[in-house]
Amino acid sequence: MIKDLFKNQYSRWVMQLIFAIGLILIFASRINLKDSLAYVATINIGWALTASFLFVVSKIVHGFRWWMFVRQRELVKAGYLIGVFLISNTANALLPLRAGDLLRVELPSRRFGIPRGSLASGVFILESALDALVFSIFLLAILLTSGLPSEIRSLSVGIVLLGLTVFIGVLILSRTSQATKAEDIQTINWLPKNIQNRLRTVQYSILDGLRPLKNNKNTGLIVLVALLAWAIEALVYWCIAHAFGISLSISETLILMIAANLIVSIPLTPWDIGPYEIAVTAVFVVIGLEKTEAAGLAIGSHLLIQATVLLAGAVAMTMFNIPFRGLVKRNEN
Repeated sequence: MIKDLFKNQYSRWVMQLIFAIGLILIFASRINLKDSLAYVATINIGWALTASFLFVVSKIVHGFRWWMFVRQRELVKAGYLIGVFLISNTANALLPLRAGDLLRVELPSRRFGIPRGSLASGVFILESALDALVFSIFLLAILLTSGLPSEIRSLSVGIVLLGLTVFIGVLILSRTSQATKAEDIQTINWLPKNIQNRLRTVQYSILDGLRPLKNNKNTGLIVLVALLAWAIEALVYWCIAHAFGISLSISETLILMIAANLIVSIPLTPWDIGPYEIAVTAVFVVIGLEKTEAAGLAIGSHLLIQATVLLAGAVAMTMFNIPFRGLVKRNEN
């Protein structure tokens, strides 16, 4: 339950800012920052705008995938959830520790009465499992068709194995119970009654959030939409590279997209400043770029993506008449 996303956030901001400053100093010590920033200014506006447009499209498809998790419930509109998804991305960019993901639990729960536990299971478990599967599929295709640099081949194999294991585990979990209410769960009868009731509620919420995977046809459709969303996002990075006059292969584009999203999934610093630049620069160096160009491309792509996220979220908040301050108030209608 979110009472106030700003409450007790100052210490977290300070910790993240300190960590961000340290990473920025490390990043700046390894490159020629002046030349890298000058390289950012060479960006082709046409390709940059194309990348921004495709990035918004990819997030809309991601939002549609999220709607597929709860579409069986009455009155849940795809347009509303897509708008909340765009807004949550903006909140993730502005607030520490990915607070926007918590909004995706709170706002639909308030509007449609969906249990928060079920929403949380979909947002934090089901989506993560699907992303793990999609990244594993992309990396497996690269491993089978392309010669990866030795620096990332072993890591890629590990990610594939981990991703497939996570998805299969979640898929099995989604089909282990036919319980229609928390009281039907009988796997923890040996525990004290008060603990049983709490754990049954949690366990049922998790299973309820994973319910979209119980049907093979529905699972296939969700996976296809997830593949489409991430394929479009990969195209974003291909366009960004072209905006700086660099042509990437399909395998290089996919590796870049996966690396960038894996690093930003961990809320280490505000706006992911530092970790993103270090990770993306490292990928471009492995691909074969000179450090100054790689760093400039990392900085430029981060600025472009963050600006697009903020603009898309601002448009969504305007369309739904939701001021940003209203997102963090418990009494939002």
